[in-house]
Amino acid sequence: RERGLQMQLLMPSESISSFVVDADEEAAVVVGHSEQQRLLESLVVVGDPIRLAQVFRNLISNALKFSFPGTTVYIKATWHAEQLIDAGRKMAKEVDGVDSLIPAGSVRISVEDSGPGLSAENLAQLFKEGVQFNANKLQAGGGSGLGLFIAKGIVLLHCGLISAQSAGINKGATFIVELPVVRKKVVDVTEANESSGGLDDIKKPLQSHQTIEISESCHESKKVTVRRVLVVDDAASNRKMLCRILVNCGCVCVEADDGSTCITTLMDKTSDPNVDLILLDFEMPVMKGPDAAAEIRRLGFKQIIIGVTGNVMQEDVIHFLECGAHAVLSKPLSMEKLQGALKKLGVIQIGNHELA
Repeated sequence: RERGLQMQLLMPSESISSFVVDADEEAAVVVGHSEQQRLLESLVVVGDPIRLAQVFRNLISNALKFSFPGTTVYIKATWHAEQLIDAGRKMAKEVDGVDSLIPAGSVRISVEDSGPGLSAENLAQLFKEGVQFNANKLQAGGGSGLGLFIAKGIVLLHCGLISAQSAGINKGATFIVELPVVRKKVVDVTEANESSGGLDDIKKPLQSHQTIEISESCHESKKVTVRRVLVVDDAASNRKMLCRILVNCGCVCVEADDGSTCITTLMDKTSDPNVDLILLDFEMPVMKGPDAAAEIRRLGFKQIIIGVTGNVMQEDVIHFLECGAHAVLSKPLSMEKLQGALKKLGVIQIGNHELA
């Protein structure tokens, strides 16, 4: 702010239209396609929109100007989950009135042209003040040689990186800008339920006068055993994985592929589900996890509901809790993570495994 920048939270797509995950990079969270999109949409750049637009306008206009006729300029943005973490932590402090921002890697934006290219000597001098190469031929004697120098200054003020690559003369060039990204802090199960002593103490955040109903035995002793689990996820592979780790722990599993089927299973007396725990995915067709949780509570079912999600937006996690989930855990779900959450909820045993 003292440097004259007007810092705001910007979606990476506000600076560049293409935004995809680099297939060669390991993402921080393993999620399905729809939840992956929600994850990407939660990432923001802390920056001055006018200054950043100036940077990309310069790079793109240069690429268009120097490309040979009939060729294409390629613009790509990729998320790198483990890059520029310290820079993201620093930039998160640049926005007034926004709390709980945490670093979330970087967005790397590349502009690739098929123009005259650059030699190794050119690349070494490229971002210095007043530098131009073959200006009479390429720019008809115009240009100031300040565009890239100014762009570098703006990127550095945003704790970012700027670089260029080229295979040589007449082989095009690629300019790369990398900026730290941040996101709102995830509501961890420890934080979401820190104030609760067990199942009977968990309250809906927006209706603090009400408590989620549970069985009388839970009220009296808080000694709960989980043996039958309803696993709800539209991805068969996810259901299979969860069922495998639960069965290995001594549980019996029932499966459903969306929220509507989950409710049908609970209401079907002939199937005798008698489940103690419902693991409920967030993003599903027909009926999403939070909607299913709300309907389950409306129908009077008292089972433990734990949301399982790849969503990292705080408001999504809180919404799940408001709809009736006792806790929300992030994907990929491990038995250790599940046991930790159940223990906080007063569960003393899952399957044949006692929770110490």
